[in-house]
Amino acid sequence: MTKKVDLLDEMPELQEAVDAVCEEAPSDARRRQIRAHARELVRALQHPGHPHGVGDDLADIFDPESLKAYEKLALEGELRDRGEKRPTSEATAMVRSGVMALLQRELASRFTTCASSRSSPARSRSTWPGASSCAKAW
Repeated sequence: MTKKVDLLDEMPELQEAVDAVCEEAPSDARRRQIRAHARELVRALQHPGHPHGVGDDLADIFDPESLKAYEKLALEGELRDRGEKRPTSEATAMVRSGVMALLQRELASRFTTCASSRSSPARSRSTWPGASSCAKAW
């Protein structure tokens, strides 16, 4: 029996953020939700209806417009990996939004820490989307 490839393996930086957020999760159920929605995000990035792909910069992927495109595809049921395509529930949408906020916060904190240790900017964006006002420039 072959092991199913984990979609998160395609995005090591996202996988690291997911692992960090899962370490702080209060329960196994919450960890499953975090991983499930992160994988759903990867499926969105593979979907032709999403403006970004798995090779794009995480700052672009977590940009508000990009997240809106992901949430739209997810709400329509386009990203389901089991069963028929059908719209997701409001409760699922709320969990999805919360998971994206947790991942965005984790990635922003990594960016801020990383950026403060650099002497010159290495990226083209000015700040991480959703980062606090103290975020460093890239």
